[in-house]
Amino acid sequence: MRFSAILFDLDGALVDSIEDLAASCNKVLAARNFPVHRVEDYNFFVGDGLDVLMERIVPPGTSAEVLVACCQEFGLHYQECWHENSTPYKGIKQMINDLREAEIPLGILSNKPDAFTQKVVEFFFPEHPFTYISGQRADVPKKPNAAGALLAARTMGIEAQEMLFIGDTSVDMQTGKNSGMTSLGVSWGFRPIKELRAHRADFIVNTPQEIVELCL
Repeated sequence: MRFSAILFDLDGALVDSIEDLAASCNKVLAARNFPVHRVEDYNFFVGDGLDVLMERIVPPGTSAEVLVACCQEFGLHYQECWHENSTPYKGIKQMINDLREAEIPLGILSNKPDAFTQKVVEFFFPEHPFTYISGQRADVPKKPNAAGALLAARTMGIEAQEMLFIGDTSVDMQTGKNSGMTSLGVSWGFRPIKELRAHRADFIVNTPQEIVELCL
């Protein structure tokens, strides 16, 4: 076993959620007569937390008050559709089963609001194979700050340098580096491989099975 524990990003790594995220955002924009965006554009809008997502999709010069309201409106829309088109990527559930059978502790650290992170994990992975689950919380700086990953390591009882951090964006690769974890980028997520390489991913894989082979 090469790693004592694994910490995953959620959206773009375990679950393909971009259509539901895009639909909720575009409903917020349309209600205010703001221009909407293509679904594929959201691959580059998401990843840095809800506040940054809203800043990226609204017109330039939008006031702070409107941004706060947009975040609240997004939550209302996403609450209604977060599982309509979202689904775990092919091979993810088998990968999780294989890693759990090998008794490797698994955790999730997302910049998605914590309440939605918990809902998504509970819905798509009802067997709860994860020993740590956290989304964006007010009391912990979001990724790529190392605080969340280090809190996960402490909670799981594992030294950070013995852990593997898996994600699909530069934010995830930076989080791994900042926390002292080995970083692994997945090619099936929201961002292109060149972004993972540019941010010095220690490993890049094309299938979930490759993660199993690397860790066993």
